[in-house]
Amino acid sequence: QISKLEDLNELKDRIGIDMLRDSLSRYAPEQLKDLDGLESKLTQLKELTEAKIPEDIDKLKNTGLLFGAESIFLNFPSFGIGNITPNFSEYILSGLTMNGAMAEFNPGGLLYLAGAFGKSQKAVNQFGVIIDPLTTDSVNVTPTYYRGLYSARAGFGRNDGTHIFLTGLYANDDITSLNDSISKQVAPQSNYVLGLEGKISFLEDKLTILGQVNGSSITEDERASSTEGLIPDQLNSIVSPKTSTHLDLTFLGKAMLNLPKSDFNVSLSTQYVGPGYLSLGTPFLRTDYLKYEAIAEQKFLSRQISVGGFYRTESDNLANLKSSTTVSNGFGLKLGLNFKGLPFISMNYSPISQESSYRTDSVFTLKSTTTSLGIQASYSYPIDKNSSIYGSTTAAFNKQSQENNFENSIGFDNSVLFLNQTLSFAFPLTLSFGVSVNSLAQTGLVDIKSDILDVNLGATYTAFQIWDNGINFYRQSTNSIDSKLGVGLSSSYRVFQNKDGSKYGIIELRGEKNIYDNTIDKTLNYDEMLGRITMTFAW
Repeated sequence: QISKLEDLNELKDRIGIDMLRDSLSRYAPEQLKDLDGLESKLTQLKELTEAKIPEDIDKLKNTGLLFGAESIFLNFPSFGIGNITPNFSEYILSGLTMNGAMAEFNPGGLLYLAGAFGKSQKAVNQFGVIIDPLTTDSVNVTPTYYRGLYSARAGFGRNDGTHIFLTGLYANDDITSLNDSISKQVAPQSNYVLGLEGKISFLEDKLTILGQVNGSSITEDERASSTEGLIPDQLNSIVSPKTSTHLDLTFLGKAMLNLPKSDFNVSLSTQYVGPGYLSLGTPFLRTDYLKYEAIAEQKFLSRQISVGGFYRTESDNLANLKSSTTVSNGFGLKLGLNFKGLPFISMNYSPISQESSYRTDSVFTLKSTTTSLGIQASYSYPIDKNSSIYGSTTAAFNKQSQENNFENSIGFDNSVLFLNQTLSFAFPLTLSFGVSVNSLAQTGLVDIKSDILDVNLGATYTAFQIWDNGINFYRQSTNSIDSKLGVGLSSSYRVFQNKDGSKYGIIELRGEKNIYDNTIDKTLNYDEMLGRITMTFAW
């Protein structure tokens, strides 16, 4: 049907709508109905470029692009079996790869149901130093229990739109998965997490408010004695707390205002993660901090000038359980200039101060300030009148420094200056040149200063649209201490490829020559030649 619509549209543009209607009435009257619906079909197709799946499934069906079986699958934003990485909430289940199954069901963007279960940790019935049979290296092994994890999510709305979701997680270690002698070396854990999150937009999506609150119960040792009688029996039958069980929570609140006509946006947020909060579904979650942040950006002159900034403050040791408390404050400013026919320029400046107070026999405070400055300019332009050669120039300067207020502290000042030039020809040849200077100065117990110079030259050429070839030369030197010189060649040939590029076969050859010279320790010197052949097939 789409092919028919495209043919009719082409004829309409070529001979005019009236002549096309007259011809169809004479020779193909059955297609007049298709012509009448042509404009509305094309309008629908244009609108679907910004469609939200699965909210706009009905629109896809009306265009004839979607059939019954396909629409069923689009009701599942994600599903998987085997090694899965579900992402239900950054505070409950995120960043964890486990062996199991998961699915999200969101028909029409209204009802939302999701679930995941599986093995998040395998049983390791060994302890101490063992010899790896493959590498013969000594490996220090820590025993772990088999851990099962189960999570469910339910609510209304779309994950990336207005919604309200309730999320729960349960994880526990199987005490019987380790031998008695090994299990004494590590404590079995269990974890309950429950969270509520919501997001709503007002004023035609100009104002968005989102928030979530999560509570966790973590038992660090299931073998500890129980706490019967300390909490209601109804709750005790569900959680079964031990003396090693502790509770805590997290909350997040954020408001975002976006005014497209004024080219202005601002966001305000607060984030709290308690020191005792723990979810076994988020292995990399940082805890014990309270943060406030404000971000704003304004653009002028048809977005040719942009000005923005942020302010952030953060503190830890919220329960005063540690011997030190750290408070950091910082702000940042950025400026972007993007005038037509002129180089694009961006600048940013950000000082961050950190103050740590330590309690020993007396209280003493350590202060440090880290300052970042960045300036970048880039410009693309034709070199000849026929635009057969285009040039692109990029220059950048970045500087980062740190100062401390305490004796014998280590401070540093690092500056990088970078310049890159490329030339692109009408035929498929590109030449590139790059140079960078990295200056590092360290002060403190020992003063260290080093300057690193990098130079790169390269060229790429594509023959017959399927044969890519390249050559690269580089030289790196650090003061008068050492230097590295190298040259590399590469060639890749696309043996076959279908029209949409989903199936292909590539043969690639790479070779390189590297020479390293260290003037202080000659035993580190080397002169090597490397080669590699790679074959890649996708079908």
